[in-house]
Amino acid sequence: MRKSTKGAVAAAAAAVLLIGAWGTQASWSGQGTTEGTDVATGYIKLVPDCDGWLFGGDPFDAVNDLLVPGSILDRHCTFTVDVAGVMTVALSTSTPSFSNDSGGLGSILQATASFTDADGDDIPDQTVVSDGDVINVDVTVKLLSTVTDGQDLSATLDDIVVSATQV
Repeated sequence: MRKSTKGAVAAAAAAVLLIGAWGTQASWSGQGTTEGTDVATGYIKLVPDCDGWLFGGDPFDAVNDLLVPGSILDRHCTFTVDVAGVMTVALSTSTPSFSNDSGGLGSILQATASFTDADGDDIPDQTVVSDGDVINVDVTVKLLSTVTDGQDLSATLDDIVVSATQV
């Protein structure tokens, strides 16, 4: 038998085997359905209530109270948590910015914030909040005591944003 004939016979035998195997292979399937459901998202809001700015413990008068190195402005705010659900959040404040800055006053002021709960206990970097929780925020703006240049400057402290970001 020639090589080409042997090859043709082998190819035909392989084709018969494949077609035969194809016909004998069973394939079963089934399906079921699970019902859908309504879904909705929750939310978190901080509702502020802030006292006025204090300068040395007294109400701050932006016209008559002038800052000198080491001067401190303080403000106390209470934020009530309005949340649907319970979530873990990180609390932060925006970096204070200054508009109408007449020469770099904003660059020599340092702003910080601290967070406490309704009992006055420090709130950690991450905390669990529920609807109705109270977050106290104390913001301090200080003219650095190491300032040697910065006389006769003015600026407007822009709003400071307090954020509760889910982690």
